[in-house]
Amino acid sequence: SFPARRSSDLNTPLVARYITSPQTGTLPAARASFSEGLPKNVILQTLKQAEDGKGYVARFYETEGRSTDVVWSGLPGKVAEAHMTNLVETASGMAKVEDNKLRFVIGPWQLLTVRMAR
Repeated sequence: SFPARRSSDLNTPLVARYITSPQTGTLPAARASFSEGLPKNVILQTLKQAEDGKGYVARFYETEGRSTDVVWSGLPGKVAEAHMTNLVETASGMAKVEDNKLRFVIGPWQLLTVRMAR
């Protein structure tokens, strides 16, 4: 919803970082978005490197108070496996990855965290 997205913008402003180390890999020629596949009521709140440096962590928030099936295709590169985690990145169960898309159900108003590994 617009109010939830606007409040998120105001409370967590975009932070830019200058990376001095060289990056490997190439970006695909096609248009890409980390929000690809997310329904309008699900916000990708965080996408970051895992605390131990092995993989990525994505945090999602449901904004309209309804359980929603999600097929997220905005993953940061090829993902081999994913785990549902708590806020300190401790795994609590497997998440489903098919064709490099993460599939999950997010509950009403839920903050859901997933850890992905290549």
